[in-house]
Amino acid sequence: MLLEKLQTIEDRYEKLTVEMIDPEVLSAPQEYQKYSKEQSDLQPLVEKIREYKKLLTDMEGAEEILKGSDNEMRELAQVELNELKERKPKIEEDLKTMLLPKDPREGSLGIHVGGVFIVSSGVFKAVTTIHRTGINTNIEKNIRMRYDTVGTITFPFTREYL
Repeated sequence: MLLEKLQTIEDRYEKLTVEMIDPEVLSAPQEYQKYSKEQSDLQPLVEKIREYKKLLTDMEGAEEILKGSDNEMRELAQVELNELKERKPKIEEDLKTMLLPKDPREGSLGIHVGGVFIVSSGVFKAVTTIHRTGINTNIEKNIRMRYDTVGTITFPFTREYL
C-alpha cells in the first residue's frame, strides 16, 4: 500500500519532468511555473522515496547473501542488514511526515484579538528567541499535528512593544 502510493508520487514527479520540456508548456509561462513549483515541492519527497527504495533493495540483497554458504560474507551481510534495519524506521517516519498535506498557513503569522499570536513552527522558533531577550511573553507549547497550531505566544500589548 505504502509502496504503491510512493510509486505514484515518483511517477508524477517524472511526468512533470517530461512535461516541463514540452514546447507547449515552455511557451506558456504560467503553466510552466505551475509544473515547476509542483516538481520542486515533490523533489525532497522523491529523494526520500528513492532512499527508501534503495534501502529495501539493499535489505533484500543482504538477506540473499545470508542464504549463501560463505560464512564471512554472511557475517558481513548480517552487519549490513542490522544497520539497514536500524535506518528503516527513521526513513519510514520521515516519509510519513513528508506525506502529510502541506499546511497553507505554514510560515505565516496570524494575529488574533486579545494580543494572542498563533504561529507556525518557523515563526515560533523566532519568537522564542525574542522571549529569551527579556521581553515579557507567555509561551505555551502545544505542539500537535502539522495542520494545528504549533504554539501560542501572548504579548502584553503596550506601546513599548509595538
